Amino acid sequence: MNWSAWGGVLPMTNSRTKGKKGELELAKVLYARFGLELTRELEQTRSGGYDLGGWEGVNIEVKRYAKIHQADLEKFWEQACSQCQNGGIPLLAYRGDKQGWRFMLRPADWGVPAIREPVIVDIEGLSDWNILKEYGHHAS
Repeated sequence: MNWSAWGGVLPMTNSRTKGKKGELELAKVLYARFGLELTRELEQTRSGGYDLGGWEGVNIEVKRYAKIHQADLEKFWEQACSQCQNGGIPLLAYRGDKQGWRFMLRPADWGVPAIREPVIVDIEGLSDWNILKEYGHHAS
């Protein structure tokens, strides 16, 4: 490959860097919206756990990619759910380039037991589900 096109410098495409930036960006968004003080779960991340902690009972998995396809979402959702084996509600947060944050959640975990399949919502939709959770309608 001819690196002279890049001025001899590798372009910044490190997925870990993009992931970290995505986690910090999402933490700011959720702080502004819900007042949540979230932290990156570095040890959890290294051992295959969820990415952000600090929202009681919710395990947040964050994905930040240029493009996200349906097959990716299925894989990411499985990962988010597998990280909740010892309890907690899975919440997948993802954003593609030039897109807003989207959230995949299972309504049964947020107070609507009849809906077991995951749904995708934007920040407004997440706010609606959070109201159900906060006011004691969380399904055990």
